Amino acid sequence: MSRRTNRILMVVVLVAFINLPVLHSTWTRWQVQRNGTDTVAQVVDTRVLGDEADPNYWLVFRFSEDIDPQQLPWSAQVEREVFQEADAEGSVDVRVLESRPAAHIVEGQIRNPLGWIIT
Repeated sequence: MSRRTNRILMVVVLVAFINLPVLHSTWTRWQVQRNGTDTVAQVVDTRVLGDEADPNYWLVFRFSEDIDPQQLPWSAQVEREVFQEADAEGSVDVRVLESRPAAHIVEGQIRNPLGWIIT
C-alpha cells in the first residue's frame, strides 16, 4: 500500500475509534427504548449536588431481583420533579433491558452531553 492509502486508513480507524463510545451509547439507548421493559425500581438514596443556584438531583436505585440478581445500586441524574416524587414514594419508573440491567433509562433522566462534546 502507498503512504497515502496508509494515512487515509489510519484516519478512518482513528475516527471510528474516537466515535465508538458515542455510537455504542446511542445503540444501547435505542435498544432500551425499543425492546425494554417498564418497571419500578426501589430508591435507596437521594442526593442534591452542586450549589443552591444550580442544584443537580441524583437518585440511587435498585432493580428487583428478577431483573438484577446481584442487586447492584445504579444512579441517575434526574429532573427536580422526578426527584421529589421518587424521594416521597421511594420508587422510580425505569425502562430496562431485562438481560442487561446496566442498559436502562430512568424517567426524567438528564443525559450528560460530555461524550458528544469530547467527540
